[in-house]
Amino acid sequence: MEFRPRAATFTAFLAAVRVRVAALFPLGITARLSISLAAVAVLGAAANMLAQESVSIIRIRMSMPPNVPAPSLTAAPSLTTAGVPIPQPAARPTALARKSLEGLTGAIDRFERASEARAKLNSAANDSEYLSAADALGRLSPDHGDAAIARLVAEYLDRGHVLISVADERRLARFEHARHTEAIDRRIQTSLDSAWKIFGRVFARQSLLQLRAHRDAIRQHWEALLSGDAVSTADIDVLATSENAFAASLEAHRKSLEKSEGASWVAGLREDFDALVALRTSLYGLNVEYDDEAQRFSKARSLLATAIAAAIAAAAASPATAPTSQPMMPAATAPAAGAPTSAATAPATEAPTTATTAPATAESTGAAAEPTAEPASTSATAPAGDVPDETPPREPDRSNRNLMAMVTTLVILFITAISILTVRSVLTPVRRILRATARLANGDMRVRVARGGIRELDKLASAFNEMAASLAAAQAQSRAQHENLEATVLERTRKLQQLAQEDPLTSLPNRRHLSALLNAAIECANRDGLYVGVCVLDIDNFKYFNDSLGHVFGDRVLMSVANRLEEIAEGAGFIARLGGDEFTFVYRNATSIEEIEAAGWNLVRAFHSLVSVDGRDLSISVSIGASVYPDHGGDSDALLRAADSALFRAKELGRSQLSMFTPELTETAATRFTMEQGLRRAIGGAEFELAYQPEINLASAEIEVVEALLRWRMPDGRLARPGEFLGVAEQSGLISEINAWVLRAAARDASRWYHGGWPQVRVAINISPRQLLDQRFVQQILALLAEFRLPATCIEIELTEMVLQTGSATIAALRVLQSHGFGIALDDFGTGYSSLSSMEQLPLSRIKLDRSLVAGIDTSTRSAAIARAIIDLCGALGLQVTAEGIERPQQFAWLSGYRDLLLQGYLLCEPVPFEEVLGVKATLAGKINELLLSLPPRSRPRSLQPGDLKSIAAR
Repeated sequence: MEFRPRAATFTAFLAAVRVRVAALFPLGITARLSISLAAVAVLGAAANMLAQESVSIIRIRMSMPPNVPAPSLTAAPSLTTAGVPIPQPAARPTALARKSLEGLTGAIDRFERASEARAKLNSAANDSEYLSAADALGRLSPDHGDAAIARLVAEYLDRGHVLISVADERRLARFEHARHTEAIDRRIQTSLDSAWKIFGRVFARQSLLQLRAHRDAIRQHWEALLSGDAVSTADIDVLATSENAFAASLEAHRKSLEKSEGASWVAGLREDFDALVALRTSLYGLNVEYDDEAQRFSKARSLLATAIAAAIAAAAASPATAPTSQPMMPAATAPAAGAPTSAATAPATEAPTTATTAPATAESTGAAAEPTAEPASTSATAPAGDVPDETPPREPDRSNRNLMAMVTTLVILFITAISILTVRSVLTPVRRILRATARLANGDMRVRVARGGIRELDKLASAFNEMAASLAAAQAQSRAQHENLEATVLERTRKLQQLAQEDPLTSLPNRRHLSALLNAAIECANRDGLYVGVCVLDIDNFKYFNDSLGHVFGDRVLMSVANRLEEIAEGAGFIARLGGDEFTFVYRNATSIEEIEAAGWNLVRAFHSLVSVDGRDLSISVSIGASVYPDHGGDSDALLRAADSALFRAKELGRSQLSMFTPELTETAATRFTMEQGLRRAIGGAEFELAYQPEINLASAEIEVVEALLRWRMPDGRLARPGEFLGVAEQSGLISEINAWVLRAAARDASRWYHGGWPQVRVAINISPRQLLDQRFVQQILALLAEFRLPATCIEIELTEMVLQTGSATIAALRVLQSHGFGIALDDFGTGYSSLSSMEQLPLSRIKLDRSLVAGIDTSTRSAAIARAIIDLCGALGLQVTAEGIERPQQFAWLSGYRDLLLQGYLLCEPVPFEEVLGVKATLAGKINELLLSLPPRSRPRSLQPGDLKSIAAR
């Protein structure tokens, strides 16, 4: 993780301090400018004083030539520099020799500058100048004819060449150091750049962060070594410690870095680091060598300059060149720029015999020492430029000080005037803006600020005017939107009031409006002594429309039903929708209860004809519960409760039924509530049981199929049949959980039979259309087969006739089941919605004749003809047929003529628990034999001969 550098932290600290100070000492622009003006005045006065003092300092320093040793006033017999003897130049008392020496001095200065520049920077220009200066110095060396100076010049040139050679080696070492350092930095930084960055923070490996920290420490200690400054042994030790820390960190994290960054990355980093360590020793040696060579070069320069100065002094003292009485060299004889100033400015005087001076040698820095001499009787013995510090200032200096003071005063006055104008140009617009802001805050949207003042405040005034205009426009727009909102609210309120009284789907009165209309009808009936009928109507099995065809289609069914109800109720009363698939018909001004009951039956019969919905003809039936005012209630709530109770009774009677309210229905409603609570308890308390009723193949006297029938063990020990509680389960929504329990229990029992010695077992399980339309049903039943290790042939899906209402979705689900090997049977065939087309559309394997056809098969020729036709048709289609509801021997006698028919009924076997099924299977053949023998001979089927009966009995 990266942390902010110290500079950023310090900047944040300064910002916080500045905010704190501004809060403690709030200053306006006048105070700020006044403080600034005072600071400028103080700085001006201080600058004036410093400027005055600097003039005298500059004058004294300019009088003393720098970096040049002062010649002695007399020719010394032997000169030394740092203890090294300097050979004395041969006396050449000619003006030509002095001129040659002065030219040589200029060449030496040029070579010195060129050598230093070439040592600092290896450029084409510096190299050319260095070679040219060396060539010029080499050519001028033998001109003066002095062998000692020529030898010093040659040594000086050699020192220059060595210095440049060492500087080039050090520069190359620095370049190599920079290259390896850049390689290390690039590797580490590239790895850090690829790290995660979240909210400005870097989440990198700790090893990389440690390497970077050690690298920064090394770089900090390298700076002194690279700059060429003097580096102590302690500094080298600190640098070596930092390098050792970097190497230790790299070695400690080598394996992790090789995994994350790669072995080549680590090897390259190690190679560059080893090169840096080697360069440290080389650079340290080169720095020491360069400093030594620089000192030798400077010492050679000093020796040469001292020798030349001595030669020039000797030439000046020669009688052939200057008289001994000459006090001082004229100013016109001063050497040109670049010549040694000590020789040029030395006075040409006689050499006194009473005192001698030894010039101080120049150190490696090239600075000249101050000359020392014994006091002389005349001013001619002192250098011309040596002005004592006590010398009073001249008149020009005083005039310069006055001029400086006057300029400073003018600057302060000018700044004061500018400050006053600035304050006025700021304060005036600011006051205007403040006043305008106060008016704007008070609601005056027409306020505007006059332009003027400094540019920034003028822009601020312009921005304020634009803001005020925008606020005015926004206020006008807001006012318009508020008016539109009020109109919208009024319209929505009207619609909400309408929705509060009308059903949004059918536009019929809703429950709230129904109460008001019903109470008004009750008041009229009470006044006129008439009756009011309340019929609560519910569409039978409406949920199947929603489950199979979707809720959108279900809404269209409701609209069609509402339209038909309005047509029937026109003139007699009004229709309202309570919610879902429940409607209410209020019959007004009835003269008797019978009239109300007749109106209810008219509603039931009105739906015996098909209802067209989106071009599809649907068979829809309704169940109705009716109550009457004043017999069943005195207000709307009581009448609606009574009608609801009657509706439950109509549902129990079956489809297309009308039930009038009776006091007993209240008790029934309470019983229904108790039953619903009991069902909820039974699901979790293992109170459900399965009973199995066989379907017997007459030809083989074997059980072909056993039908699983649900039973509920009541708290009193009685077994309740599905007809007693499934209606309540459907209405309460518990049917799905019950169906899931039945499916699992039947699969478990089938598995016990299948693995217990009855591999031909087939269990028929009743499945509701809601289960079939559940997309998870197929996967659930397949999962059960896998859990209990059952083949699909052991399970038969038995559907009621309501499946025909569900359309293509049901057919698709049945085809999937059939493809897995499940048998599919259609129960209650021949009544209700059953049609011959269903036998062609549905992938069926068996048909079960409804017990209503079997009930009159021996007494009604019509029932017999229908049953015979269905049996023959199914035989032609390859479908098995089961006749259910066989309770009399006469029915058995009639059906026994069809040997491939499956028979089911109480005459053959009642539903028995799981434990008794195998026992019934063992005794069933004998019971069939007894039934056949009990038939009159002429009633026995021709297809059964006495031999067949014996074989059946034997089995």
